Amino acid sequence: MIASALTRLAPRVVRQLQRPSLVEALMGGTGLMDVLAQICPEWRQYDHELTVLRRELTERYSSHSLRFVQQYAIESATEALIYVLVRTQQPALVVETGVANGNTTVVLLAALRANGSGVLHSTDVCDGVGGLLTLEERRAWNFHRLPPGGSRAAFSHLLADLGPIDIFLHDSEHTYAWQRFEYESVFPRLTPGGWLISDDVDASYAFLDFRDQHGLTAVAGLDNRKVVALIRHI
Repeated sequence: MIASALTRLAPRVVRQLQRPSLVEALMGGTGLMDVLAQICPEWRQYDHELTVLRRELTERYSSHSLRFVQQYAIESATEALIYVLVRTQQPALVVETGVANGNTTVVLLAALRANGSGVLHSTDVCDGVGGLLTLEERRAWNFHRLPPGGSRAAFSHLLADLGPIDIFLHDSEHTYAWQRFEYESVFPRLTPGGWLISDDVDASYAFLDFRDQHGLTAVAGLDNRKVVALIRHI
């Protein structure tokens, strides 16, 4: 009787009753700065650059009238992780999904500028995103607005046009279906040694299921409020 009743519940509810905590299954109490130290032991050499970048972002937040609430932005450890990963990996092509005010976009562009090479392509379903970017940054930026009614096809066409990706960051719609779609679409297009990074992996079981179904090794850590996870394409 109980089993029969469970099968009539929504799949997410069944999983929450039958499986361990999603956060615990992903990261087991690990902090994101520990993850950064694990994958980039030399990360402290970028301390000064990160301090300057964060000061600049703070000034921009205080002097700009922004469309999106600041809570949409990545948190401080995630900023460090993304910046250091770009600086150390020297990617030729970076793709991010979900721009909002552009906090992550500013971080990515700053790291690419410091590298002296590499391009960033970003997607969102809204106009008027990237309010934190300067005019100079916008000139170095490639933005693609996806139509809300045809985002899957548009995103797939964009990936086909871009070619191999060195670093991919998911921070767009955090539903199971869309997260899983992005992971499945992008991972085969990563270069050897390329990274798939996902913010908000605790929002659904998409990342956990993607990792397990493909037998992949992932690392994940808690920032202040959200869990971030990474998988490297070998």
